[in-house]
Amino acid sequence: ALSALTALGEISEFAEQLVGKVKVAYLDPPFNTQQSFLHYDDALEHSVWLTMMRDRLVQVKTLLSDSGSVWVHCDDSEQAYLKVMMDEVFGRENHIGTMIWQKRFSRSNDATISVSHDYIVVFARNVANLAWNRLISTDTQIGRYANPDDDPRGPWSSVSFNAPNIRPNLTYAIVGPTEREHWPPRGRCWSTTEAEYQRLHDDKRIWFGADGTGVPRLKRFWNENPPELTPWTWWPHEEVGHTQESMRELQALFPNAAPFSTPKPERLLHRIIHIGSNSGDIVLDCFLGSGTTAAVAHKLDRRWVGVERSSETLDTYAIPRLTKVVRGEDAGGITETAGWEGGGGFRVLDVAPSMFEQAGGQVFLSEWATNGRLAEATAAQLGYDVMSAATSDTDIFDLDRIEAIAARLDLRQPNKEALESIVLEIANHYQIDKKSPPFEAVVDVATGVGKTFILAAAIEFLATDGVRNFAVIVPGRTILDKTVANFTPGHAKSLLSGMDVRPVVITSDTFATPAMRAAMDDPDQVKLFIFTVQSLIKPDTKSGRRTHKFQEGLGEAFYGHLQGLEDLVVFADEHHTYYSPSFSQAVRDLHPRVLIGLTATPHRNTPRDQIIYQYPLAAAIAERLVKTPVLVGRKDDRTDPRTKLLDGIRLLELKEQVMASWRRESGIAPVTPIMLVIAPSIAEADLITAIVGDPSFAEGRYADKVLTVHSNAPDDALAALDRLEQPENPFRIVVSVGMLKEGWDVKNVYVIASLRASVSDILTEQTLGRGLRLPFGQYTGIEILDTLEVLGHERYEELLKKAGIYNEQFIDRRTRSVLRSNAHGQLVPVTETTMVSVPIAPSEHIHPDRQQTAPGIAIGGIEDTIAAAQSALAWLDASLPPKSDAPQLRIPRLRMTAPISHFTLADITDLDPFRRFGERVAADPNDGLKRVAMGARVVTGPDGLRRVEAVTTRAVDAVQSPAFPMPLAEVRARLISAVLNASVVPARANQSVSAARIVEAFLAGLGTAPEKILSAHFERAAAGLVREVETQTQKSAPPPSYDEVVELTAFNAVRTARVETSEARYGTFHKGAGYTGYAKSAYAQDWFDSSTERDVANLLEDADEIASWVRLQIGDLPILWRDLKEYNPDFVAIETSGDHWLIETKMDREME
Repeated sequence: ALSALTALGEISEFAEQLVGKVKVAYLDPPFNTQQSFLHYDDALEHSVWLTMMRDRLVQVKTLLSDSGSVWVHCDDSEQAYLKVMMDEVFGRENHIGTMIWQKRFSRSNDATISVSHDYIVVFARNVANLAWNRLISTDTQIGRYANPDDDPRGPWSSVSFNAPNIRPNLTYAIVGPTEREHWPPRGRCWSTTEAEYQRLHDDKRIWFGADGTGVPRLKRFWNENPPELTPWTWWPHEEVGHTQESMRELQALFPNAAPFSTPKPERLLHRIIHIGSNSGDIVLDCFLGSGTTAAVAHKLDRRWVGVERSSETLDTYAIPRLTKVVRGEDAGGITETAGWEGGGGFRVLDVAPSMFEQAGGQVFLSEWATNGRLAEATAAQLGYDVMSAATSDTDIFDLDRIEAIAARLDLRQPNKEALESIVLEIANHYQIDKKSPPFEAVVDVATGVGKTFILAAAIEFLATDGVRNFAVIVPGRTILDKTVANFTPGHAKSLLSGMDVRPVVITSDTFATPAMRAAMDDPDQVKLFIFTVQSLIKPDTKSGRRTHKFQEGLGEAFYGHLQGLEDLVVFADEHHTYYSPSFSQAVRDLHPRVLIGLTATPHRNTPRDQIIYQYPLAAAIAERLVKTPVLVGRKDDRTDPRTKLLDGIRLLELKEQVMASWRRESGIAPVTPIMLVIAPSIAEADLITAIVGDPSFAEGRYADKVLTVHSNAPDDALAALDRLEQPENPFRIVVSVGMLKEGWDVKNVYVIASLRASVSDILTEQTLGRGLRLPFGQYTGIEILDTLEVLGHERYEELLKKAGIYNEQFIDRRTRSVLRSNAHGQLVPVTETTMVSVPIAPSEHIHPDRQQTAPGIAIGGIEDTIAAAQSALAWLDASLPPKSDAPQLRIPRLRMTAPISHFTLADITDLDPFRRFGERVAADPNDGLKRVAMGARVVTGPDGLRRVEAVTTRAVDAVQSPAFPMPLAEVRARLISAVLNASVVPARANQSVSAARIVEAFLAGLGTAPEKILSAHFERAAAGLVREVETQTQKSAPPPSYDEVVELTAFNAVRTARVETSEARYGTFHKGAGYTGYAKSAYAQDWFDSSTERDVANLLEDADEIASWVRLQIGDLPILWRDLKEYNPDFVAIETSGDHWLIETKMDREME
């Protein structure tokens, strides 16, 4: 065990993760009681026992974090000596206390005294930095909590509902259930307003006593604000369990095994771990034994390390027990209390024997350390990586390729960062040993940012590295259909137009067809298997039976075919829904090389270090990649369901009107806003449907436009849910009971409302995410179209008071893996983590034609929000034609035919550029490709500690391609095809001969064996050849011809008037404001992009030579140059002489 602790602290792989990072260390050593246990030698000499403990505690101190603590379990025999020894190791000032655990509750027949307790000696690493958690009281500790009225919210206690002083607005009559009238006591008032009392009464939070005649009191529920207690040193068995309880826990897990002599109850370890650590912290047990500490730590979402010297104990108890915990098969202990359902994993490592042996006074290399194992072990201890002589493409972090993929797929910055993290982490994982265990990681990106684009980009990158088999696991049919559409050629939502790779999509419905079987047999074809989790883990379902049934054409079951794929890469969409033992086992049975989870809400049991990329909702809101949430409340006391629904309807209708006006201006395809209403029960949903169906509600406009979705909803309702984005969708209100199915989120949800839930409940990403997607991919600039209004039951003032609480829900980590230059200029992989938050503040509605305020979450009153929408509508509907007395301006228009190109490849007569390009490729096939091989080395920091840092080198001669050699004829044919498919080459039958001439010149430049070079670098070489063709085309192609007919058309563009106007022609400049008072302008208002443009307008207005002028907007007078570039001038000025001038405003630095 001591050797294991030494390894944890000194071998760089573990030291980097553990030294100074352990939050709780628990030691339950043999007590030196002269007893003989089956699994431990507990008959050590006193001095030997203390030395054994001191050696381990010194090692533990190195591993402890500065805010960590160590807990040592012992009894009377060594407790006093142990305390003195720990004073020496940790410092007397760091002693926290000694806990007394009542391990027995019945008297035993010992000869002298019946011992009923053990000690737990507790020290801090540094008491000044100690951060502990308080204890949550239990029902037995707080006896005043009860539930006499069987309230479903659980036990409660009542408190006074009156307050000191007399305030008129807090003094009113309360009528109890027996019609008895209650008034505040003399000199006092009630605690809340009458409206708030009514809300509390409706929520069954007012108590009038068991017979209904008592004075009103307020109910405080245990689970809403459980009191916390400071830990004390007396730990009775009622609170933390006893020895017999721990025996029963172990017996339930291993009914046929010999009893373990010294187990501890899970409740005891639960208290220790709860006090000393938080979720994600590391817990260390130096005497693992039956595995109780690790089991409890796992259930409490802690990371853990256990050390055990007895392999028999590990094999009999610890490993089987922890396996049951991971699979969710351990129902005892704290499982129910912690809400544990299974998940996660662990690995078992052995401390190897010595690498050397002594015999006859000489030292020999041990047998196990031969055949390169000595070098591997030495390198591991020093922190070096053993690199093979030749690395494959999986060791290459190709930055150019990532940039190219990002450009083709038009990736947003978070999507590109996620791709970089995936590629870097996979390369780093497999850089040493290609037989490494499967790489598992999670990518956590906020809803609306684009997980599908990350999926497509990762497939594109890995496929160009030679991966041919990909699988996407989805939680249900809805997401399966969407994913299939994303990779179907010609589909409106297909991403294939931005991908060079064209995977064949195979599902559980199509895998048995001859075409799919042929594709699966083709080793060069990229396959994308898309199937539901049910077909993966449930062979008793219909789809599962098909998946697991023997297929004659395949010679095995489809599931078995997937298991046999050596390069299978699995993407688990909505990864958090699969955190169950059955899924974990089913995926591992597939033996994928890579497993990437995609989710917006990682499961609470996901290990922190498994999340390689995290882009939280806070970042998406701050960077305006999703709609801006606006928390809306009323400033009066009207909180009834009908009023709340009408508020939502008013917002919805105004947004629809603004959308229609803006669409007329922009020409964008229509989007119909809808409102999502969250109902806590089916009864509440029926109430909402009844309210909306009433002819008096909103004049009956929505009686037939409500879609209700819950567990009892018919299938056609679920089908309608998937069609809400379609133009013919008849529904405007969706009423949901509970959580909607995974994968359902549409772009046209513009209002979310709840009749009961607080805003805090709605702000969870699972609910808020349903409406965050931007329908047009980016902000419109019209504030009311870029926001998602959230209506809870709070009033406006309550929302303002709780702004700080809401803000806590939008503070999160942003994590990514990147290459950064170190002090030596070398690229090294690092993990960057920053905290992200968005402000929550009162809304400051601005003019719809002005730049929006800083990103954040707004709090607004319903009246102000509606007024802002009306302002936007008025602005969009306010037309501004030219002045009636403005001089008639006629704009020249050049009527042009499409350019007719007579170019062919035969026009390229100079073939030397292609030969020279071949010579450059032959001289350095990797030139400009930035292929990076990754390694590592040990460095000593200024603090004297050794650390491992990754290093990268340009991989040139050492990098060999795993590709198979291609015959020269195949190389030639593929190059000719690439040239003919270039965008500049016309689709004509007579181009092949000319393309062959170009290819032959390129092959001549490559030398005597071009097929060897191109077998390794074909894709890049072909792309370079196409670029060279495009370059030579620009030199050789004749200019396009146009039908140059000039027509004069009247200029009468109608503009949209600005809401904010200004007459201050020379005052402070306001971008977007409509400036009035220009007598010579063709319009009553003009607005400018800069103060310089306004200055030019003033010059024109004041110049005697100018009769009139026009401030042009983009598209008013486009000038198309012969190189097809479009130019838009800023002004047209007409002199008194009749001469017309086009004017463009430029700063000095822009002039050439």
